[in-house]
Amino acid sequence: MSKKTGCTNVHKRGHRALTAVLMICMALSLSVFTGVQMAFAADIPVDISGATTDLQRGAALRAAISTAVDGDTVVIPAGTYDVASGGAGINVGAKAINLRGAGSGQTILDGSHITSTAAAYAAIFKQRIDDTSKTITYSGITFQNGGTNKSSGIDFLCYHDATPSVSSTLVLNDIAVIGNKNAGVNINSAKVIANGLQSSGNAVAGVSIGDLHGSASFVGNDYSFTETKSMASTVNQKVGVYIDKANTAYTVSASYKDAMKVAQSVFWSSAKATETPVDNFVVTGGGISSLFYLGLPDPTSITLPTGLKTLTEDGTAIPMTENQFSFDVSEAVSNGAVATGTTFTPTMSADGTITFSAGAIPISSAGTYTYTVRETGTVPGYTQDTNYYEISYVVSKGATALTASSPTITKYDSEGNLLAGTEIKFENTRLRFAVSYDGNGNTSGTAPTDASSPYHLDDVATVLGGDAISRTGYIFTGWNTEPDGTGTSYAAGTTFAVTHDVVLYAQWASAPSVASPNITKTVSGSDPSLSGRTFHFTIAANANNPVGGESGLSTTADIAGSKLVDSNPYTLIAAFGTATFTKTGTYVYTITETPGTDTGYTYDTSTYTWTVVVADNGEAIADNVESGAFTTTATLTNSNGSAVTTASFANTYTAPKIPAKISPTSSIIPQTGDQTSLVSSIAVLLLAISTGIVGISLKIRRETSR
Repeated sequence: MSKKTGCTNVHKRGHRALTAVLMICMALSLSVFTGVQMAFAADIPVDISGATTDLQRGAALRAAISTAVDGDTVVIPAGTYDVASGGAGINVGAKAINLRGAGSGQTILDGSHITSTAAAYAAIFKQRIDDTSKTITYSGITFQNGGTNKSSGIDFLCYHDATPSVSSTLVLNDIAVIGNKNAGVNINSAKVIANGLQSSGNAVAGVSIGDLHGSASFVGNDYSFTETKSMASTVNQKVGVYIDKANTAYTVSASYKDAMKVAQSVFWSSAKATETPVDNFVVTGGGISSLFYLGLPDPTSITLPTGLKTLTEDGTAIPMTENQFSFDVSEAVSNGAVATGTTFTPTMSADGTITFSAGAIPISSAGTYTYTVRETGTVPGYTQDTNYYEISYVVSKGATALTASSPTITKYDSEGNLLAGTEIKFENTRLRFAVSYDGNGNTSGTAPTDASSPYHLDDVATVLGGDAISRTGYIFTGWNTEPDGTGTSYAAGTTFAVTHDVVLYAQWASAPSVASPNITKTVSGSDPSLSGRTFHFTIAANANNPVGGESGLSTTADIAGSKLVDSNPYTLIAAFGTATFTKTGTYVYTITETPGTDTGYTYDTSTYTWTVVVADNGEAIADNVESGAFTTTATLTNSNGSAVTTASFANTYTAPKIPAKISPTSSIIPQTGDQTSLVSSIAVLLLAISTGIVGISLKIRRETSR
């Protein structure tokens, strides 16, 4: 290493050392001029790894305390520690150290073996910090069983005669003081803030306050106690704070929830305790005997008013059953009130009276108590009253006990809007449900109306038919709870239990169409006038056919004779057109030829029967108008009942006979020169005359004989 490098390193080390010295000097100067101690706090754990007895654990605690300095926190594991040593408790003097246990009930400092009655050594744990302003914290520890009448669980002192405005503060978090033969916590000229203090079984009180060497105060933000004194003016006789106001000019104050002066002993003294503000007592003055006891007022109770349930149908009251409807009660507290933890089980009698609480609700703390009552749950077939009520009580301290105001009742709707009315009344109605029908596109007729509607819950409705409605080009298939057929389907005549309003929508499928039968016409014989003739046919529907279920057929059909001139026989295809069916069922038709009056014709008297069966094939109709949802079966039979494929009619033409004409060459008048013909003609004439005469004679004879 070169000389230059070595010098450089030495220079650097010297610079760092100088910097450190300067920083220390600055810190010391700050401490001197500001009075702030420069302390580096540390956790000092109590080592109980080798301890097997309470006494050994107590010794380990003392050892840890002995090593702690101001600002340190002694960490005490769970376990019981016998603090007595030589009959004395632990006195840390002016050490400003903190204590942290594992939790009250887990870390226990026990003073059962303390025998000292000296004020300096009788307490389980004693700390005295004079003329300074420091904050000490104890947390998670139980101080119990101080052994002598001078033994407090905690003894915290801060003599500050020289500096009256300066006082140290002890903060208690999750601390328990139990069964000590003096006070649970003894405060002398110091401040104690209890953020979690439980006291029970201490001889003097949970907290004892004196002011011999400066003002003292206790703030019980979270303080509970069970100690009693027979001299207390209250029935419960609880005493949470004992104040011994010496004959000094210092002031003592104590506050906690619902603090109340329950006893005092003043003799030759000007001392007085004034409550200002609420729950805070300030004691001033002094004298020979200046003792004050703060306790708790006697509890009170409140009884919630009853409510009323009404049930109507169409404006008329109807009977109810016990506990037919349910209700709920919830408690909210404010302004310092303490929740009661009451479990509410509201009941309703058959006459509608609602009892929200089985009995009186015990109240042990002043403040505002608000109870919200509402109807809960739903009862099928009935409406639910969604309004709710708030019942509020203001509880305050009286002379010796808490007093509750009359209830204030406020009504709200379900959205929290204020409503008029102070009577707790829940109004319900019995529901009725409508069943209605919708033609869903029908082009004629009116959807049916259910005369039994509306229904009560679970009443049974019978589905009506759709015969009164139709839709051009479609066939009615039934009903569905959705227009597009995606809901629940119902056929006419089926039933269902009504649980809500129901609209049944007509469902339609494309109507099937069937061509009418062909007619084959044959004419026998030679009719010179055939081309000018017309042959007529009719189709007649059976009276039992579904009414209005068919359309499109012509009732007549004609075949012109000219067709037969070109083709004999002649077949007329779909003679009566095409039939469209909009209802299921069996359709029967009769086909005949209409007899004509033309001379020479013999007309066919055959009768044909055309039967069409329209049936639902059972397939779902996805879009409410799907074609092919129905099948049709058509048959044609002749007069003998035999199946045929066409209606055949055969006519016969016979030409009429014309009389013979007399030729001029055969005239009965004889021609000139023809004697033979003349004689013959005369003979014929005479014969005719004779025959006529005989006929006339016979006729005359018959008439005469009558």
